[in-house]
Amino acid sequence: MSYEMLLNERDVSLEIIARQPNLLIKSGDMVHRVAEVPSIHGSGSFRISIDGKPYSGWRYAIGDEVFVRIGTRTFIVGLPQAQLRAHSKGAGHDALHADMPGTVIALHTEVGAEVKAGDKLVTIESMKLQVGLVAPRDGVIGTIHVPAETAFDRGALLISLVALAAPEAPPAKSIGA
Repeated sequence: MSYEMLLNERDVSLEIIARQPNLLIKSGDMVHRVAEVPSIHGSGSFRISIDGKPYSGWRYAIGDEVFVRIGTRTFIVGLPQAQLRAHSKGAGHDALHADMPGTVIALHTEVGAEVKAGDKLVTIESMKLQVGLVAPRDGVIGTIHVPAETAFDRGALLISLVALAAPEAPPAKSIGA
């Protein structure tokens, strides 16, 4: 089975070649043997072996992205932009809410800006992890509720979108007279 995903803003194709006795994953010309090692740590933590080398880390899912931290590196795995746009088109989401408490690190848009689904709108930091939040649909930035360098609670409304203005129709022509 083949998977298309976004890894640190790069499109990546992975193919699962086998699941038993170990997971074999092909990426490009490379084949890797992956096995999960039992872990006694809390939720989100894991231990795996890739090609016989052990790794420990943790993972946290937010929407269509999974943040994986191994050692000092954080990997962001999610849907590629094309899939993300198709997934959110017509969804009608008008607001961007925080899935966890944190701080706005940077705004990548401004009120009145036209955005497409998948465009990065804001970077937040939560639990020492920086996350880029994207537009859930095409629209115009209506309100930025939390400015840069401001803390927010879980569920906080960060940005509101409004619908794109419909193109103006040409004036109707009268017939006769």
